[in-house]
Amino acid sequence: MLLALDIGNTNTVIGLHNGTSYEKHFRVQSVPEKMPDEYVLTFLGLFREHGIDPKSISRVVVASVVPALTDTMREAIGHVSSAPVLVVTPYVSLNVTIDTPHPEEVGADLIANACAAFERFGKNCIIVDFGTALTFVAVTSTGRFLGAAFAPGLNTAMRSLSGGTAQLPQVSLEPPPKVIGENTVHALQSGIVVGYSGLAEKLISEMDAELGGGSAVIATGGLSGALSRRIARIEEVDPWLTLSGLKLIADMNDG
Repeated sequence: MLLALDIGNTNTVIGLHNGTSYEKHFRVQSVPEKMPDEYVLTFLGLFREHGIDPKSISRVVVASVVPALTDTMREAIGHVSSAPVLVVTPYVSLNVTIDTPHPEEVGADLIANACAAFERFGKNCIIVDFGTALTFVAVTSTGRFLGAAFAPGLNTAMRSLSGGTAQLPQVSLEPPPKVIGENTVHALQSGIVVGYSGLAEKLISEMDAELGGGSAVIATGGLSGALSRRIARIEEVDPWLTLSGLKLIADMNDG
């Protein structure tokens, strides 16, 4: 059994792969202030509740964009399982080449997404990840990771707007009935959901042009469903794309 962890700024996604597919997925809050023992209890509680024997875990792969949590999680895992732990960096074996001036700056989640998308499409591809940050990654048909574009995530933008104003509430991220919002909720939904759709379409279009055209576009992340229906260029949505990339990377570095 492979244990995969995608440690993000807001949530940590945990997957258990049985060799054929991910049979379990969990999502827990990422809290850098927590001690390893607290995460040990989290792991053991989840495993017990779902009938998972920690001794069945033979490999562990970790992608982290929260340095303060990387060692915490590694220590916690060490108390739960004796399996070897692979931490994803640009310098482990990959099916893509990180072709940027400073590979060490590339986030492990972006690497996993790029590996999974290139494995799936085998041509120019753009990965859009709707998470705490909204990220766009460009990979060429020869497997070169060229770079990325970042914007604040939808929830991040919403929290900033509602937290910095006296009368604007947080609202659900759903498309409004029409772009001209006739109340505060619809006005916010128009600005965030419709506005971000335009942002995504523009970045996808210009990235595709720089790649030479014909790019496959895949969306992932917890909020991918909220916007993907409004963006015609997105041809596939896979909320577990990062975990697929982690499984691929784990296999390429096994042994």
